[in-house]
Amino acid sequence: MPEGPEVETEKLHEAIHEELEKEGGRLLRTIALTAALLAALARNRLVWFGSLALGTAGLVVLATALLA
Repeated sequence: MPEGPEVETEKLHEAIHEELEKEGGRLLRTIALTAALLAALARNRLVWFGSLALGTAGLVVLATALLA
């Protein structure tokens, strides 16, 4: 098992900092906004699927009660 990272990250780290200096933080804002939008969409889908699962469970309970 290697003790250090397998990918050279120093050059990547420098490239990110250079890009941030060039763009004046625009890249960082774009990444933050994208992450926030994806989180909101994921939350929306999670709530929708949760309500769908609860509705299905309710139907199963109702069908079980009717068959009993």
